[in-house]
Amino acid sequence: MNRSLSPIPRESLLEGLWLAALASVDPARAVRQALREASIRRALSPGHRGRVGVFAVGKAAAGMFAGASEVRRDGSLVVLPRGYAPPAEASEVIFAAHPEPDRESVRAARRALAYASTFGPEDTLLCLVSGGTSSLLCLPRAGLTLREKRAAIRRLVRRGAPIEELNRMRVRLSASKGGQLAAHTRGRVVSLVLSDVSGDR
Repeated sequence: MNRSLSPIPRESLLEGLWLAALASVDPARAVRQALREASIRRALSPGHRGRVGVFAVGKAAAGMFAGASEVRRDGSLVVLPRGYAPPAEASEVIFAAHPEPDRESVRAARRALAYASTFGPEDTLLCLVSGGTSSLLCLPRAGLTLREKRAAIRRLVRRGAPIEELNRMRVRLSASKGGQLAAHTRGRVVSLVLSDVSGDR
């Protein structure tokens, strides 16, 4: 028997597409999917004596942290933009400025490096990184002030520099970016990164 199909109302179709788009970029879902990969599961299964820490930073830090809820945690540090809702289960939460760094961004960067340094060879540090981290963790390199660093980035922005160039400059002027966090720990580092840079490799 042939039965004519009722057309989907335009509003319902648009709402369904919108909800599907949101679901596809949900940070908690992305982390849960990544943690199902065998290589990552193995990396997060240290010996019985090893500690597992979780460090989450960025605009999607709370969602990413929620996605790692099944990971055993021996302490955690979450850095969020001011005004964002913190995850309830985090051991420590720091709020800093975005899109331009402030003194709390410097404090957050120092705290992140100190936190990483507490992990030893038998330990694992799961790092959950998302957009906004450049502002939230901002420790100027030696001999440079926060004001000078902000001014240098502003000059590039006014010139219309692409985000890739801005990020390269941020790394050059920083004591906490470009692998510095990993350099401060003796533990095994597992990183999951959500990039908001279009076409990011």
